[in-house]
Amino acid sequence: MKTIKNKRVNRYIGEDNRFEIIDILGQGGMGEVFKAYDSKLHELVAIKSINKKFNNNRAVIDIFLNEAKTSLKITHPNVIRVRDILFFEGSHYLIMQFVDGIDLKEWMRLHKDIKDRDAKKMYEFIRPVFEALDYAHQYTVHRDIKPANIMLDNENIYLMDFGIATVTKGSKITDVIKDSHKVVGT
Repeated sequence: MKTIKNKRVNRYIGEDNRFEIIDILGQGGMGEVFKAYDSKLHELVAIKSINKKFNNNRAVIDIFLNEAKTSLKITHPNVIRVRDILFFEGSHYLIMQFVDGIDLKEWMRLHKDIKDRDAKKMYEFIRPVFEALDYAHQYTVHRDIKPANIMLDNENIYLMDFGIATVTKGSKITDVIKDSHKVVGT
């Protein structure tokens, strides 16, 4: 997902203008992620939306809602929490925990000059993501682990984006993508 810098958006979504969109954090082929202010809980949130061109595409909506339902079950300190699902003015939204930081892809770009990458230090750095994956595998298989789907702030590292995950039921995996020949994600 591409980050949009300094692009200000003035828009409200939700009943009683609950969420004020402050900025666009990222944009991809499937949708956008916004930074927003939740006037009910008085905190910043991230809001993921489906691109409007997919508003009537049942397969895309099902994948989006599967991400929401799966993510709502995963309560781990190193997984970005999905707090709610919202349908407003014909569009679906995921209301998520806001992390004020950068993704691991950007972090690696900023720190490309680090030559001495001690394996033990790197393992300790990324270990919380392994723990989050281990926990998440009780509910799903992520299927899109990459630096762009790992966020860092000043205190933590987080796994995010379960958009093309599969739902596990016991030891059986049910694929949410009905047409297995289609490629989804990046």
